[in-house]
Amino acid sequence: MSYTDILFDKSDGVATITIVVTPTGAGPATNLVTVAANEYDLNPEDNAAQTVATVLNVAPARLTGEYSTAAGVFQLLLSGQSGQTYIIQTSTNLMDWANVLTNVAALNGTVKYTDPTASNAVHRFYRGLRVP
Repeated sequence: MSYTDILFDKSDGVATITIVVTPTGAGPATNLVTVAANEYDLNPEDNAAQTVATVLNVAPARLTGEYSTAAGVFQLLLSGQSGQTYIIQTSTNLMDWANVLTNVAALNGTVKYTDPTASNAVHRFYRGLRVP
């Protein structure tokens, strides 16, 4: 786990510390914070806090597709993690990408996309990206 940002704010009269972390792998991540002050504390037992978060590896987006000659459309199925937001992009040269769909994966982890203009391009590439 790496710490990417630690912010301390006391502008509203209350000390607030925000710690932003980037997990480096799956598993439990424990954060322990101890607070000390120059003021007399009536309850020193509550000067520490601990949180435990479980970091999950989100399934990578997988794309499968088929072209329907009868309908003249390309149908794409993105398989990922339920409840995650995914972007489907297209490109004709693998360098310039355009967003064609942003959607939240269904309960079964899928996002469906139909490209009715697929037959207009000599080459068309697709990719799926999870929105962090």
